[in-house]
Amino acid sequence: MKKIFFILLIMFINSYLYAYYCPLCKKNYPDKFVYCPKHGIKLEKIKVKTAKKDWNKTSKNKFKSFLKVQQEKKSIIKSLNIENQNNILLNMKNDKYTIPTLVNFVKANYDKKNQFVLTVLQYLYKKKSKNIEILKLYAGFLYDIKDYKKSTKIYNELDKIISKKISELIK
Repeated sequence: MKKIFFILLIMFINSYLYAYYCPLCKKNYPDKFVYCPKHGIKLEKIKVKTAKKDWNKTSKNKFKSFLKVQQEKKSIIKSLNIENQNNILLNMKNDKYTIPTLVNFVKANYDKKNQFVLTVLQYLYKKKSKNIEILKLYAGFLYDIKDYKKSTKIYNELDKIISKKISELIK
């Protein structure tokens, strides 16, 4: 059984080590093509370069620092819970949290519909009033707590920003 699995694994890996190449149009094609769809000539099977298997020290160090940053982010998000409101407010005033971290906090606590989540949303709105994700969260939250006047105002701002971005893309 192990031998069959190993053989299948090698066949699977080998299918990704080769590509089919057209010498006329100089393009690579997936395995499903035997002939060039543009020229009709038979494609050549070529070996695809694979990444180096050995890492040098700088790659390892970069990876370790990346993991360290990810662990720090996880610990910050764990520390952000509704029970630590005073600490969170103090750290928000001192800009200790990144905007994405606070957005994740709001998303995690959105369904609680309490005053503290609203306070964090208001802070985010003051910091990044043109951020579409923050505007959607803030307007939706205001709508859910039945503050329709403010919610409509934020939705109108959101509509203007999106319309502006669409018109820029069309140009």
